[in-house]
Amino acid sequence: MVPVTGEPFVWVLAVPVFGIFLLADIVWGVLLLRDRQLKRGLWWLVTAALWVLALAIDFSRH
Repeated sequence: MVPVTGEPFVWVLAVPVFGIFLLADIVWGVLLLRDRQLKRGLWWLVTAALWVLALAIDFSRH
């Protein structure tokens, strides 16, 4: 029996979830820009910064 880590299986399940959230964030950003809701745009920028921070933390641990 060959030992296999579960990470590839986790990524297979996680990538579609990440894609859905990325698409939702992009749609949210476009709607904010279209409607000129600049105050709410700040929350969008905070969300985008948290995504980048989470990715940086994840990749720094490999």
